[in-house]
Amino acid sequence: CPLCVNYLNKVPAYLSRLDAAGIDLAIVSSDSAAQLESFRAKLTSDAAKLPIFHSLSIQDAQTLGLYISHPRSETETDHPFPEPALFVVNADDVVQVIDIANNPFLRPELDGLLGGLEYIRSDKTYPIRGTFE
Repeated sequence: CPLCVNYLNKVPAYLSRLDAAGIDLAIVSSDSAAQLESFRAKLTSDAAKLPIFHSLSIQDAQTLGLYISHPRSETETDHPFPEPALFVVNADDVVQVIDIANNPFLRPELDGLLGGLEYIRSDKTYPIRGTFE
């Protein structure tokens, strides 16, 4: 999707800040290995080097709580796929930040997201939010 290409092409500009904050990056797609290689060809050379993994199953996407869509046409893809989501796992292996979209247009703005993550990482007492019971 052109939105995925555009978003991922912005990520390399933030790699040094991610590294300084101690944040490892992993990008996961439900596309096959062949589809991923075709997708990489559309990225900038820096973005094409990002750690992008393929073949996320629909079952695993559902377990993560992701929204699943059917392609609107054969040019989009040939299989149901998850809409964009972002998970940040803290040093205790607990999910601290979640952003799940039900369409391709909602993606966290990278500068604001990274500023927030830098703050969370610097304040060791910052709680996981949204846990009211």
